[in-house]
Amino acid sequence: MPNVRLPVHSSARLSIVACALVVALLSAALVCVEPPASSACPVTITNPLRVRYMESALVAVVRVGDSVAVERRGVVSVVDTALRITSLLKGEEKEKVVNLRHFKPELADWSLPIKYEKDEVLLLFLKRAENGDEYMTIDGERAALKLSEEDLKVYVRRIEELAAIMRSAEPDDAAIAEWLVRCAEEPATRWEGASELAYNVSLPEDPPDAEDNAEEETEEAEASTDDPVAGDDPQQESEAEAESEGGGSSSPEATAGAGENVNAGLIVGVDIAPRDTTVSAPEVNYAALLTPAQKERLTTALLNAEEFELGEQLLLVLVNSWKDERLVPFTLKHLARMADKPPYEAEIMMRIVAHALGDQTLIKFVVNYRKTVTYHDLYGDDPANAPAYEEDPEATPEQRAADRKEFEEMKVAAAEALFQRSGKLRHFLALADQPQKP
Repeated sequence: MPNVRLPVHSSARLSIVACALVVALLSAALVCVEPPASSACPVTITNPLRVRYMESALVAVVRVGDSVAVERRGVVSVVDTALRITSLLKGEEKEKVVNLRHFKPELADWSLPIKYEKDEVLLLFLKRAENGDEYMTIDGERAALKLSEEDLKVYVRRIEELAAIMRSAEPDDAAIAEWLVRCAEEPATRWEGASELAYNVSLPEDPPDAEDNAEEETEEAEASTDDPVAGDDPQQESEAEAESEGGGSSSPEATAGAGENVNAGLIVGVDIAPRDTTVSAPEVNYAALLTPAQKERLTTALLNAEEFELGEQLLLVLVNSWKDERLVPFTLKHLARMADKPPYEAEIMMRIVAHALGDQTLIKFVVNYRKTVTYHDLYGDDPANAPAYEEDPEATPEQRAADRKEFEEMKVAAAEALFQRSGKLRHFLALADQPQKP
């Protein structure tokens, strides 16, 4: 078989299962105990800063020292790494140097966000290992952060503020809400605050009849758009839509059902973004505690954002719940920037604009977009994940020909997916520029 790496976005469930498999393997490598067959596989949960702080026995800024491989267990090596604490933010550790036990995958296709290279500075959220003498990172992908010097300063300030709040026997919910606002105001910690604030906020619901004739009305709206769309090729777009109608459905992460009151934390974290960003439910609806002044601060932070990452996406969903009229031109500006390569998040942004304008034509357009587009060209955050082909020298000529054909079909599907989404997003922008009557 050729070396063809499949897109990580091909299914939200696939992404979660793959993550669960890695976690299960790494856990087994440590404890050497297989779970009962009936038990569910663990799934790594990415909790926000406040929750990670509470779950940790030790939170510290450290400088990485020497690493020593302890043993090989299956497909991973167990490694001990010395950490010199430069700033202790939580915990009662008296030693200046502590030992971290972690794992290093021995498979070339596996990679970890943090490699614990000597002399690099990290912000770590740690728990005691079972032997009590060493530490391990808590569960979740944000348990070890490699940050710029400026971003690290922001994190340290927020953690020190949180520590002061949590020293109270009964931490004040309003104080936590204010702390979350300060997190969301800073680009470095925007996701940390917005993920909790937006958790209980829902996306606008499509009307019950939104899917009725959505495709036909969308095609009529596209045909009635006077402005020509750069790069349109009716024949190619027709072929792409025919493929979709013929059974090629859009990926699950982009198909939240119309009419559903979808939780923002879930749809942005799992259904749309091909990342492990699931957030556990906060015990308090902090968004409900926000004052008008705090809402204005969050709105200002969003409107001043130049980049549009996951934190901004969550903040957009939150601010949209306040019906601020400034949101539509802001969102359209960022959608226009995405027109050449529309990401997963574009669908949510289009949905927000359509509902903010109260435009039934646009709402049905977005329903159609969600039903018909595909994402074969997207491979997560790392371009290295794009399909690669290496001919298998041991394969038969027939098998090599079949492998080459499969690879070429993947490339064609990727090109068609990008062309289709780009064309539809440009049509949406043209329609939004001359909104129809509801």
